Amino acid sequence: MKYTKDEYIRLGRTLQKEVAEDLSDNVIQFTFVAVTFKEGKYKSFYQITKCYDLNPFDTETVIHDIRCFEKYEKMSEYLISLGFSINELLPAKGQKIKF
Repeated sequence: MKYTKDEYIRLGRTLQKEVAEDLSDNVIQFTFVAVTFKEGKYKSFYQITKCYDLNPFDTETVIHDIRCFEKYEKMSEYLISLGFSINELLPAKGQKIKF
């Protein structure tokens, strides 16, 4: 079944990336991007977390940003400015981010 952009966004979409470039050997960086449509507004969640010694309990949040948008285009522009396309986001499965 093919969804329109608005229908797809309403389902909730999440992207999680693991980045190891330019970090010390004992650090992994996770980037989380999620979008949703609630109460007539588009909402985006953007977070970068560093995990030390590959231990999920030894972490540091570098960026934590939640924004609301009236228009789909504005949200899309914001994600592009961060380096993400809305088309890169996959349906949120298993990992539900509450924001």
